[in-house]
Amino acid sequence: MSEGTVNPESAVRLSEARETSIFQSFADHPRGISILKKALKGERVYEIFEMFGRYLDMHFVPILGADGKVSFIAAVATDITERQTQKIRKRTKIFHMKRSLKRLPIKVLSVPAMTISSTYTSKRTRPAGVLH
Repeated sequence: MSEGTVNPESAVRLSEARETSIFQSFADHPRGISILKKALKGERVYEIFEMFGRYLDMHFVPILGADGKVSFIAAVATDITERQTQKIRKRTKIFHMKRSLKRLPIKVLSVPAMTISSTYTSKRTRPAGVLH
């Protein structure tokens, strides 16, 4: 297990997990435990979720032993907090813009239909693309 450049709280939890169990150390994060259990059953798991005040892009890949059972799990967590925060801000801004537009009074303008006279002839007599 390697902590890489994780935030301090998760580094402490990962360190504790070496002494006890990952299930015990992360018991207050049921979503994380749930995807870990899926991986232990042999399922590849990919999820983005919030943990320790950060957004994590999580990938769990079960590694099978010679007996065909899960022996290890390769897990990669990438901190994507900045990207997710920008997405949330963008969605919020769009939501408020749409809400504001709904409140604007809208008038439907009636414009008389235009007709083209059958006697209309083009001043252009040369085929398109021919230059003189």
